[in-house]
Amino acid sequence: MANLEHVATLKAGVGVWNEWRSQHPEIIPNLQGQFLRGWNLAQANLAQANLAQADLQEAVLTQATLSRAILNNANLTRTHLEAAELNGTQLVVATLEQAQLQNADLSDANLIGATLLNANLALAKLNRVNLIGTTLRGANFTEANLNQSHLNRADLGEAILISAHLCQANLSHSNLHDAVLINAHLCGADLTDANLRGANLCRAYLVDADLTGADLFSANCAWGNFSGANLQKAKLAYTSMRGANLRHCSLHQAYVCEVDWENASLDPLQWDALALLTHSP
Repeated sequence: MANLEHVATLKAGVGVWNEWRSQHPEIIPNLQGQFLRGWNLAQANLAQANLAQADLQEAVLTQATLSRAILNNANLTRTHLEAAELNGTQLVVATLEQAQLQNADLSDANLIGATLLNANLALAKLNRVNLIGTTLRGANFTEANLNQSHLNRADLGEAILISAHLCQANLSHSNLHDAVLINAHLCGADLTDANLRGANLCRAYLVDADLTGADLFSANCAWGNFSGANLQKAKLAYTSMRGANLRHCSLHQAYVCEVDWENASLDPLQWDALALLTHSP
């Protein structure tokens, strides 16, 4: 249950609220389950606040401080969170469909099971964020920092990850069907058994990435850097590897069919191995 005094203070306006927070830093606000739909809370200090199950649909939280706040099961559909501080925040099973999170800081946040369908996270900081099993279909991660993030079993179908940083991220068993990863940085990333069918990995940087068992059917990997990557048991059917750097990568037991190898760079022994791996369509 929410503390009604805390609710009344917030209703008095962001200025009054922030002053109260500065005078009482020891108090952890309890706004659990409150109906705050459409409220203007821009620049509000909601650090560590309990907003679990709160309805913040279409609220304005631009530049708000929500560090280490509890927003589990909260409704943040179409909420404005541009440049908001959400580092260490709990957003388990929260709904952030079409939320605006450009330039937001979600480092170390927990979003297990959350829904971010078509959310905008361009330029967001998502270092070490927990996105296991989240729905991120169609989300925009252009130039976002997802280094060391946990995205295993996440649904990133049709997501936009242009120039995104995903070094050492865990994307095992994730769905990246038709995702756009042009110029993405995936060095050392775990893409074991990932679905990359139809994905655009043109000029992506996958040095030392693990793509064991990954499905790259009809993926565009042209001019990508796969140096030292593990492509064992990967499915390379109708895949474009034109101009790609595959030196020192492992293709052991990979399924190869109708791949475009024009101008690709492979070690001499790899070319010999491909002759044995290639299947007829």
